[in-house]
Amino acid sequence: EISTVRAQSEGKKVSLAEEISHLRRKLEEVKVDYKHLCAKKMETLQRMERELEGRKAEIGEVNPKAPEELRQEEEKLKSDEEKLRKLEEEKQQLLSFMAELDQKKRDAFSKVFDTVSRAFTEIFREISGGAEGRLILTNPDNPFEGGLDFEVDFGEKTRLLSGGQKTLTAVAFILALQKCRPSTFYVLDEIDESLDPFNRQRVAQLLRRFSRESQMIVVTLHSSMAEVADRVFGVVKENGVSRVFSVDLSTLEEVGMS
Repeated sequence: EISTVRAQSEGKKVSLAEEISHLRRKLEEVKVDYKHLCAKKMETLQRMERELEGRKAEIGEVNPKAPEELRQEEEKLKSDEEKLRKLEEEKQQLLSFMAELDQKKRDAFSKVFDTVSRAFTEIFREISGGAEGRLILTNPDNPFEGGLDFEVDFGEKTRLLSGGQKTLTAVAFILALQKCRPSTFYVLDEIDESLDPFNRQRVAQLLRRFSRESQMIVVTLHSSMAEVADRVFGVVKENGVSRVFSVDLSTLEEVGMS
């Protein structure tokens, strides 16, 4: 048995020796030109060096203070960015304030418009003897970019208003504004000129009632309008000269009552 093991060991040695010999022959067949590889590598390095020198020449002289200047520019940029951020915040605050102010303005306008609109409907119904009328915004979504229209119905088929109907509408609107924000006095110049006697009397009585809150100065050529006044001023022409006279009707009423 020992002989057998020894023989096997010797056989393996011979096999390994043959394999090593075979590998040595293979290595001898492979010839590497190390000098050629080094030359190629050197050419590559030299080419890279030339490229870097070219880029260096394009850049020019190096500023030794460049790092410090870069730091200063970065600080300046940071400061400018902070200023921009604050400006954006102020811008947003201003826009919010403007939006809030616009909403308050819109709310105030809507409140006044509703008050005037209701007053116009009531006064128009009274001054016209029961006709219907209302105020309409031409641009309800953005009333400040639109206008105001009147929608009135006198019960007639025609859509065109007569001069008297236009007068009634205008007077109703003026008095509706007075109920919302009265003025100290009003000057009305011949507003009854286009009215028939019945509507003239009706307007005169209405002005009489509203004169308790504001002074009404009415220019008229009709006695039915002058009769409701507290004082009448007349202008006559004598010998080419205008003469003004006045009559206190309230005094005459008191005398008549006494």
